[in-house]
Formats: sequence, C-alpha cells, structure tokens
Amino acid sequence: TTTTTIDSDDDNNDKDEENIDHQSNEPSNVWKYATRSRDKKFAICKICSKRISTNNWSTTCLRRHLILKHDKYELILSNEKTEATSTISPIVKENIHKLSIEAIIKDNLPFNAFMKSGLAKLMKKALPGNTKLY
Repeated sequence: TTTTTIDSDDDNNDKDEENIDHQSNEPSNVWKYATRSRDKKFAICKICSKRISTNNWSTTCLRRHLILKHDKYELILSNEKTEATSTISPIVKENIHKLSIEAIIKDNLPFNAFMKSGLAKLMKKALPGNTKLY
C-alpha cells in the first residue's frame, strides 16, 4: 500500500512524508517525468527543468510539482484500503473526481482534504456507498 499526504504547494517543503512499501522494487512512476541529480538530493523536471528536493529518496515534492504545475493527475496516490465498490456511474464519478481536484488546487487544500472528517461526512451523505472518489 502506498499513501501520501500533500499539505501545500511549496515544491521544496520536506516536512511531507511518503510511506512506501519497501518490498516493492518498482521505481516510482514520477521518474518518467524527471531525472535524479548527480548528488541525489534533487530531481530535475523533464518538462520545465526545475530542481526539486528529493531528500531521503522521497518523491513527495516531485509528485506534488508534477500534479500542480503540469496537470499530471494520474500521479495522485490513492489509499488502497478504501472501499472499492461504487453505485454511481463511471462518468459521474470521473466528473466528481475532476471537480474535487479542481477545488483542491483552486482553494490550495491538501490532497487529502476530502478524507478529513467534515468533507468526508458531506461526501458520505451526498454519495452514499461511494467512499473512494479518486
């Protein structure tokens, strides 16, 4: 299981941690958009050439940069423990997903905002049985 918490739009904020299942030998999918610097402390974005901190091999800042600056939404990590059953159509679910991401970005919210108690309660009431939106 891989989870991440993204708390701000600061590409060099290393307070965020990414919990990685270290049994997996697969490289993170963010590396198709970046290369590691020789000193291994930074990643260089292949899209805009920005240097992004990767202290302790963390990809959180790089992932956040790619999502927020280059719209690479496919890099958002989901919590695999979340219920996977759905009672809404895939089209409605996709629209809710896109609107949720747009709200998070426009309002500068953390990516886990809809998992926090208040918004989670709203979503549970509005969309019963659909706990996994993205």
